[in-house]
Order: sequence, then C-alpha cells, then structure tokens
Amino acid sequence: MMPRNRHMNFGCILENYGSHPAAWLVSESPVDSATDANHYISLAKLAERAKLDFVFVADTPCLPEGDIEALSRSPRYINGLEPLTLLSVLSAHTSHIGLVGTLSSSYNEPYNVARAVASLDHLSGGRAAWNVVTTGSLNAPANFGRDANLDHAIRYERAREFVQVVRGLWDTWSDGAIIRNVKESRYFDPQKLRPLNHQGKHFSVAGPLNIARPPQGHPVVVQAGGSDPGKELAAETADMVFMVESSLDGARQYYSDLKGRMSKFGRRPDELRLMQGITIVVGNTLAEADAKTAALSSRIHEDVGKTVIGTAIGVDLSGMDFDATIPADLIPVESNRGQTYHRVISRMAIEEKLTIRQMSARFAESRIGNTLKGTPETIVDTLEAWHLAEAVDGFMLRAMAFPDSLRDFCELVVPELQRRGLMRQDYAGKTLRNHLGLARPDN
Repeated sequence: MMPRNRHMNFGCILENYGSHPAAWLVSESPVDSATDANHYISLAKLAERAKLDFVFVADTPCLPEGDIEALSRSPRYINGLEPLTLLSVLSAHTSHIGLVGTLSSSYNEPYNVARAVASLDHLSGGRAAWNVVTTGSLNAPANFGRDANLDHAIRYERAREFVQVVRGLWDTWSDGAIIRNVKESRYFDPQKLRPLNHQGKHFSVAGPLNIARPPQGHPVVVQAGGSDPGKELAAETADMVFMVESSLDGARQYYSDLKGRMSKFGRRPDELRLMQGITIVVGNTLAEADAKTAALSSRIHEDVGKTVIGTAIGVDLSGMDFDATIPADLIPVESNRGQTYHRVISRMAIEEKLTIRQMSARFAESRIGNTLKGTPETIVDTLEAWHLAEAVDGFMLRAMAFPDSLRDFCELVVPELQRRGLMRQDYAGKTLRNHLGLARPDN
C-alpha cells in the first residue's frame, strides 16, 4: 500500500539538447533547437500527454565560469532562453502541465518577480511556479554592478525576505477584487486592494502589485538547497524542493530532516513536496542501458570535463591530467557557492578517489542525483521502493538527450507506473497546486 495515499509526482527539466554535456553531439534534436520554440513545445506536449506534473527551466544570469576554449565545446548554459519568456510560449500550447521557471533572488527585485510570475499564472490558468535560487556564480556580480557575490549566509537571508515580499505582493489584491461592474462603471473594488508597505533589512517595497491575485493565490514556490540555511529557507517558505541524494538512506535522512523542521514555522509535512533529481536510462537489458550512457560519456571533451568538475569545487583543473585524481589538499573545505555540488564532488574525489574523467562521466550522467538504468519494470521497482520508504514524494527527471530520453520514459516507464497505481491516469485538476496536492493559500 502506498504511503500518504497519493501518487508520486513527476517533472522534467527542459534543456536545449539534454542534461549530458555531450548530448548535442548525438541528439535527435535539430542543431538549432536551443532557441527553437517548436523544440520545447514538442517536449512539453510529450510530457503533458504522459500526465507529468510539470516541466522545469533552469537558468543562470551569466555565462558559465571557465576557459573560453573549454566553454566553446559545450552548450550548457550557453544560448539559453530566459525561463519565463519560454514558459509563456509553452503555456499557449499546453493546457494542464505545470510551468516552473528559475529567477534569482540575488539578481532581481521582488516586485519584478512577483509581477512576472503572477502574469504567467494568469496566462496559464494557474500553472506557474517560481524556482528560487540564490546564485553563487563568480561571473554574475559583474553583470549587475557588483564586485563580488554576497556571502552565502547573506544570500539566504536576502532570499527569505525576498520570498516574504513576493508573497505579500501577491496578497495585496483580495480574491474577487476585479469586479468589472459595467453598470456602475467600476472595474475593481477599492476596498479589496491594499498596499504592502514592507520595510525590511534588504528591501523596501510599498506595493500594491499592479496585477490581480494569481489564480493559484500563490504560484508554487520551489527551492533546492543542501546547506543548513537552504534547508531552513525551504522548511519555512517552499512548496516543493528539489533534492539530490545518491542513496536511499541519504534521501530518507534528508526527507526526515527537512520535513521535521517545518513545525517550528507552523507548517505541516504534507505542505511540502520533495522531488529527487534522477536520470533514467531505459533499455531492454541493463547492459543496453549501460551502453547508452557509456557512448555519451565517451564523447565528453576533456576540457569540458575539467571545467565542469573544477568549477563545482572551486579548483582550476586545466593543467591536470584527465586521468589523474585530485589531491585532497587542493579541494577547499567550504564553498561560497552551491554547497550540494561541492559536497558530492568532494566525496567522489576524496573518499572514492575517482579520476577527473570518471567524475566528469558520473556528473554528466546525472549531475549529482541518481542514475537509474534498466528495464521499465526494474526502474519502477526502484522508484516505488524510494517512495514506500518515505524518502521522496516524487522525482524530477534529467533527460540525458532530447527527445529520446524523455520519450523512453513517457512511453515505456509511465505505463508501468500507471499499471501499479503509482501515477495518475489523467489530471484531476488544471492547476499545478491541484497536481501536487497542495491547498490554495487563503489571502
């Protein structure tokens, strides 16, 4: 019997060619798919036909770090569309699937984010979500008139107040404030509109917002964070969290830890969905699935591999042999950037003593989540085991190469999930909150 009496939730990250840095070399997608709306429309429609909960667009407000020669060999975070612009296009070509976009709390203002995400929620009929990130990229500050990133703890402090202000702005209009009374020549009820007048440490925002309350009340707020400040922020403010744990025990501990923090903020555990990042590779046999990943990883250029791994741990690896291990004393103990990436890759280097080539291959397959390979039946066995163990509420898919990786999941794995009663046969509602089983917030 399934715990918590609900289906698992599923989403998919939309990337130009796929999550693997070598995907663009072998992808079935057109070579210009990175900026082709039809490419993303076809993927979103495929995911919606399979009844997935949402599609997700990641983002960063700068070029990646690293040598320009190395960067020129991979399209990751290069030539990428701005998330809400892309999701607005997708909203016009889909009717049910959720639309999750990334906007940085470090390099935006709350009013702009509140207005933009509310607009997407209106345009999509209540399917919008905002992925809150704090942005630790070293290249970002110079694009916004800053000399350096804010300290890690300050970024999360700012993010907490940022989310508070955005939600406050969404609530500056009461439900039903737009009355459109032609007879009395009254478009909205002034008694149902109020300023915010927020005065905080990081922001001063008067409000009200200049668009009506979103259909979902509050569009879904999404976060990811492995650090303690990140978990605290998620426990207080998130509706959905992306997690990346490599083992079932680690996932159970993370799940229990994060949901256990919610009570001090007056929240119940069922008000938050935890989604494990996962790469799924389907084959008629495990050997066939292994061959698919090996073929892709063999195409990783060593400049790309060194840059990806080096950037994650804050070490310049350009002069090292690709088949060498990284000495433990070269790896910083702490990072002012993504704590989860730093922690997992440091463990690969120090505890597992993997070479840079081996680390780049593993990282390319799944970033830092799990890679699950096999037949549809064996894959669903594992997904079900994680859900029964109360280690996850669902999974966010990283398709190694589009469109075939997503198509394999939708056409081969989804029917097995549905057969076992682990996934819906059809949508029960039209909003993302409906899909996730989350209540609409009162104003």
